[in-house]
Amino acid sequence: MGVRGVGLEFAWMDGMRMLVRRSGLDLGGATHVTATVRSMAEPERSWTGRFRIDPGVVDCVVPRRHLEAIGLTAQGTRVYELEDGEFERVDVVAGRIEIMGEVVGATVVMGDEAVLGRVVLEGVGEDR
Repeated sequence: MGVRGVGLEFAWMDGMRMLVRRSGLDLGGATHVTATVRSMAEPERSWTGRFRIDPGVVDCVVPRRHLEAIGLTAQGTRVYELEDGEFERVDVVAGRIEIMGEVVGATVVMGDEAVLGRVVLEGVGEDR
């Protein structure tokens, strides 16, 4: 049986809480998905990679080296609370995320790994 929250449907699989569905977008319990990040100013420049799905993370995270390779540089900073309760200031940039045929404009954290967070997950699959 799924657990519902913030417009998302979750299910427990192998002891882990997994995103299953958002407004008709069925991820089938996937823990990873392929997505593309594009520059808003130069959409022909992009990076496609395998993203971990984590609805506990607010924004999208993409390795800095991939963002810089497509010409994206920090446009500002934000402070995020980490799992251990510590706070960290990180660089952010606006990007266009494409996932399973859907396109979402999002704040992208310049980080170390590729993670799709709650904002992007909530933005895909909605009736437009």
